[in-house]
Amino acid sequence: KLNVNGFQKPDPRVLYHTCFNVAMIIGKRLPPEQLISLLFITFEGLSDPDINCSRAASVMVNSLLKDRGSILLAK
Repeated sequence: KLNVNGFQKPDPRVLYHTCFNVAMIIGKRLPPEQLISLLFITFEGLSDPDINCSRAASVMVNSLLKDRGSILLAK
């Protein structure tokens, strides 16, 4: 049975863990030369009017910077 309420009011913990896991997968697979482009695109999501989208973008940015930020320092 589909829980429609979960889409309308998602659990913030589930949203965080899902976004974090997705960011870790992307971070491991993304070529270093594409990291800056992905971060700039994700920065745009920080101002999304949907609070869940901006939260997801925040988790993605933070996770990518923690995991791959050293690449940016090298450039």
